[in-house]
Amino acid sequence: MSPTRSRQLGSILVILILTLPLFSCRVNVQASTGSTTSARPVPPPPPPPPATVTRSKASFRWSSRAKFATHFKWSKPVSENVGPPAQPRPFRGVLRANARVAIAAKGNSPVVARGKRKRVAAPVPLTPAEPVAVPATPAPGEIITGSGEPSPAPQPAEVPQGNAPTPQELAQPVPPPEKPPENVFGYEKPVRGCFEGQVYFVVPETQRLPVDYSTMTASTVLYACEWDIPVTRWEQGFPGIQDRFEWFAIRYTGTFDVGQAGSHGFRVSSDDGARLTIDGKVVVDNDGVHAPVVKSGTVDLQTGAHEMVLEYFQGPRYLINLQLYLTPPGGPEGLFSVR
Repeated sequence: MSPTRSRQLGSILVILILTLPLFSCRVNVQASTGSTTSARPVPPPPPPPPATVTRSKASFRWSSRAKFATHFKWSKPVSENVGPPAQPRPFRGVLRANARVAIAAKGNSPVVARGKRKRVAAPVPLTPAEPVAVPATPAPGEIITGSGEPSPAPQPAEVPQGNAPTPQELAQPVPPPEKPPENVFGYEKPVRGCFEGQVYFVVPETQRLPVDYSTMTASTVLYACEWDIPVTRWEQGFPGIQDRFEWFAIRYTGTFDVGQAGSHGFRVSSDDGARLTIDGKVVVDNDGVHAPVVKSGTVDLQTGAHEMVLEYFQGPRYLINLQLYLTPPGGPEGLFSVR
């Protein structure tokens, strides 16, 4: 046997001697388990993959790490342990315009909001204008139906300065002119011994004479010595108020003298309403909205001066009528006049 062969055999013998204990241990394990197959070690289970978090575009907008990870693709999933997804900011109703204006949640102060290129201030709300004084007019509650009783005496008429008589004219009224007045309801200036008529405007659709003139304001004043207005179409208006020829009332007041005591008869024809009161007693009541109607009444009068009130009411345009007649004791009927 050559030396090389002997060295090889010696190496094999050494390897057998070293592996013999391992072989004997494997045989003992198989004998105890009753298995003749070779047992291989079972690899441990792989660790679970990290949770994959897929966020919306709104959530990535406010996450710095996800923003860089998905700079170009918003739908790209990102695997990272970043905790719960961030809440998107609430929508604030931004106007899509060149300049966006935020509306203040409290108060009326303007709020400046950042637009696309510039800051624009919200418009300042307008301040309400101060109320403008309106001439006093009778309210609907002040014009109610009449009760047949004489109306309370009104306050002195407050008429426009252009139509009001001067103090000299009031102190020295002119004698009754022979020429009839230009306005069928009376003269514009004071006339000695004639009746003063205060004109009041009433609410449209009023059905009767006013009850309390003290709550109303006269618009103008006329002076009448008699009333002889037959049924006629009237569009003249009043001095300084030419466009008012419907929905008005006139209250004439004054005194007249009786030369013979006894029963006096009065007859009133009117369109619309009228009422005659002498010494606080209603003699003729022809009130209401109606076509020309004639009514009569009598009253016992003593000689001397007596107070008289004649009220007239005109409803809708255009026809008017107001006539007053007197029948003295034992005499014929004639037009009532204080000329």
